[in-house]
Amino acid sequence: MRITTMLEAASLVADHRVDIGMVIGHIGDPRASVRTLSILPLGCVLPRRHPLCVRDTLTPADLADEAIIAAARHLPAGQLIAPAFEDANVELRVAVEVNQASVACALAHGGAGVTVLDGFAVLAAREQGMETRPFLPSVPLPARILTSRQRPLPNLAALFVETLDLVKPKED
Repeated sequence: MRITTMLEAASLVADHRVDIGMVIGHIGDPRASVRTLSILPLGCVLPRRHPLCVRDTLTPADLADEAIIAAARHLPAGQLIAPAFEDANVELRVAVEVNQASVACALAHGGAGVTVLDGFAVLAAREQGMETRPFLPSVPLPARILTSRQRPLPNLAALFVETLDLVKPKED
C-alpha cells in the first residue's frame, strides 16, 4: 500500500504501475476508470469532555470560538471546510493545518482543538474511541476506486474490490 496524492494515484493506475487506486474526493483522469465506493459527509473530532460534546451535531457557528485543526487546503476535506464556514458567515480560526487525518485526530484527542475531517477519518476516530459529531450543513465526500481503462483487473485485485464493497461504510 502506498499513500499518495489523488493525482499521483490516478497516474499510477493509468500508467499500470498499480492495479487499484483509492481516493477520497473528486478526481478525473480520462485514462482511469472511476467508481464510487461510498459517500460520507464531513464530521468533527473533539477532545473527550469538550463542552461541545453535549451537542448531537456541530455547525460552523458552534465552532466559531474554537481552535480548528484543519485539513490542509490541498486535501479534499480541506477544500470543503473553508467554504462551509464562509457560507455560514463564520470566521474559520485555524490553529494548525495538517496533511494527515491521523495527526489531526491525535491533536484533537490531546486537547489542541476541534478538527473537521472527511467522514472516513471520522469513522476511524470513532472506532478508536474518540468523540465525534456530524458536521452540518452536510458536506458529502466520496471514496472512489480507480482502475485502468486499458486492462482488466487481475483476479486478486478484483477480489479485493469485491471485499471493499462488502465492508464499505453505510452512507447516512
